[in-house]
Amino acid sequence: MPLWNHQDAALTTLRRYLREGSAAGAALISMPTGSGKSAVIASLVAATEVGGKKQSALIVTPWYGLTRQILEDIDDRVWQRLEQKRPENLAKVEAVRSAAAFIAEMQSQELQRAEGLRHHSGNGPPDL
Repeated sequence: MPLWNHQDAALTTLRRYLREGSAAGAALISMPTGSGKSAVIASLVAATEVGGKKQSALIVTPWYGLTRQILEDIDDRVWQRLEQKRPENLAKVEAVRSAAAFIAEMQSQELQRAEGLRHHSGNGPPDL
């Protein structure tokens, strides 16, 4: 089962906005309840790469219950409804306590990657 027409249109608009706009990689998705926001978000996140490198996404919800719902939707339910296998390139979906915690985690991962590259450029193997 493919995306509905309005979901496909929203996904196309989002991709164009993120690619061509001055959004600095940010977008607000506002659709009525039950219209398939989770499928649009999941499809966008699963296909988002910048420079051939998988990117992380921060999805903000006002309530923890919605956080759990969208986490489960993106991780599993959306793909079942679309009758598709969960994309292998889709990173682990997890909840964080705050945007600040997410940013700190991304910065920490980037530092670890940089350290691994720095060590790898020396005589020894990279730290993993």
